Formats: sequence, structure tokens, C-alpha cells
Amino acid sequence: MAVIPLWNKCNSNCIMCTNPSQFKDDDIDFSYKNIKDRLTRHRKTKNEFIEDDAHDKFYLTGGEPTMNPDLIKIIKEIYKQFPGKSVSLLTNGRSFIYEEYVKKIGKLSNLDEIIIPLHGHNRQSHDAITRSPGSFDQTFRGLSNIFKYKRKEQKIEIRIVISKFNYESIDKILMLIKKYFYMADSVPVIFMEFEGQAEENYSIIGLRYSEFRSQFVKLEKFLGEVSGLRFYHFPLCVVPEKFWPYLWRTLPEYEVFFDEKCNKCKYKDYCLGIHKHYDEIYGVSEFKPISKIFNIKKSKNFYKPFN
Repeated sequence: MAVIPLWNKCNSNCIMCTNPSQFKDDDIDFSYKNIKDRLTRHRKTKNEFIEDDAHDKFYLTGGEPTMNPDLIKIIKEIYKQFPGKSVSLLTNGRSFIYEEYVKKIGKLSNLDEIIIPLHGHNRQSHDAITRSPGSFDQTFRGLSNIFKYKRKEQKIEIRIVISKFNYESIDKILMLIKKYFYMADSVPVIFMEFEGQAEENYSIIGLRYSEFRSQFVKLEKFLGEVSGLRFYHFPLCVVPEKFWPYLWRTLPEYEVFFDEKCNKCKYKDYCLGIHKHYDEIYGVSEFKPISKIFNIKKSKNFYKPFN
């Protein structure tokens, strides 16, 4: 997977954004010509963009990539230079309120996945995180439009990033998705990464795994009920065993670590690990080696350790 930032500005101002606050002020050339030249270099060298072996695709991000006026041209250029690679687009979905724009997005043959975060179950909760009044209404309408105009093959992911601001209402967000956007292909519940503004604002937005653990009881009713429900960035010892089949390993190896006591855990080889900055903020006292053997089926899928 090659990660391509396409814009450093954003029409939202999420308090737990993983980009540093100064990123939006950097003088970066995101023109079609520059991106095209970089794609050409990447095709020849494979080292123009950050890349790992997780997926054979391009991952377009920002800032907010839909603010780039050449986004559609860039996606078409990727198809010309890399016809065998698919494209995933991470967007806040607000630009999708414009139906003619969404129709064009839906026709892009190599755009196989669109990822849109939903931070709250209503205007108040969502907009408090984005710090952008009206963003909930625009994202909601944008999601409605993309489901209306997408190609059948295009997959839609609706993300929920857990933070201090919304962790007690994750069940309400899932209920909203179940009611209005049940067609989503995947719905990952993601424990926040302490990077960029999320790290800068940790005293306001930060959350311990131990604080979230009590919420799993409220989420049991969604297992098997919300299509594509997943959980990202959760070490096994902080998650009830019932949820293990829904855990996915998504962070690259260099972004996670294991404490020395983890060597005593019966399931270390299947654990997703601890995000690299978490211990700097909260320490590791809440992580305990698992000594019990559970009656759970292990998978051969590195990214989804349990069936």
C-alpha cells in the first residue's frame, strides 16, 4: 500500500487528527503535474511514497483530499500508470453533498474503496470533534449520496474513531449506522492513535483502554448485527474474549511495541500490540499477560488472528 497525501488543508479541524497542527501551513505542491511526476518516479523507483506490503493499492489521504481540484484527474492518472492497483480514498465525505461530484466519483473504475469517519450520532457530538459546525449534516448527506451513486463494486467503510469525546456513545453511533447505512461493507471501531494533534491534545481527548473496556457490554448486541464490524488497535488483554474474532491488525510493525511482560502472554503471537506513543502518555500498567487458554479458533490470516 502506497500512501499519497493529496492536500494539507481540511474543511474540518478534528481535535484528534493524526496530522500535526502545522501540517496545514506547510508549502507543498499538490498540483496535478507534481503528483503525476511523483507517480512516474514511484513507478520507476518504488520509493517516492511510503509503502508497505499490506495491500497492493494506493491510499489517498490529506488533509482533505476532495479539496484538491484535480482529485479525479489524479485517480485517473493512477489508473494509467498503475492499471493493476486499486485506490482507497479517505475523506470526511462533506464534499459528497454535491451529487454531480459524487456521480463522477462513482464512475472511477480503479476507486475501489471510500472511507468516511463518523464521529458522533448527532450534530452536537460529531461537530464537537470536528470543530466544524454543520459537518455532521454534510457527512450524513454525503454518505447517503455515495451509497446512491457508487458503483456496485465500490466498497464503503464507515469509521468510528474512539476518543474521550465519544467513547460512551459508540453504541449510539453504531445504531445510527445500522439504521441508515447498513449497506456499509466495513465498520471499524478504532482506538485513537496518539500522533499529531491527537498527541498534542491528549489531555483533552485522550482515553485509556481501561476506561473503554466497560463499553464492550453495550456493544455485544451489534456482534453479527452490524455488517463488517471490526475493532482496530486493541491489544488482546484489554478486550473481552468474545470480541477477539472481530479484532484486526492494521498498524505496521514499526508503529507498535510489546512490553517486556508481554513475553509471558499465551497469546502474544496473535496480539495486535500497543501503539508506540501510548506508553509515553499512560504507561503500561493496565496491560496484563494472558495466562488462561481460551476455546477460540485461531486463523491463518495475519491481519485477522481469530475466526
